[in-house]
Amino acid sequence: MAAMHPNYHQPTDHVDKIDFNKMTQIIKMGYLAVWEFANGEKNIRTGK
Repeated sequence: MAAMHPNYHQPTDHVDKIDFNKMTQIIKMGYLAVWEFANGEKNIRTGK
């Protein structure tokens, strides 16, 4: 996987390799997508 570093899930992997800003943005995007899906005005099953 191109986004992973060579030590990903290896004994030499350390927390300092985490990009916390990027992770925060990904989590926010996922949260907002699920929020819109759950609370949107349009029903995903009926389209109404």
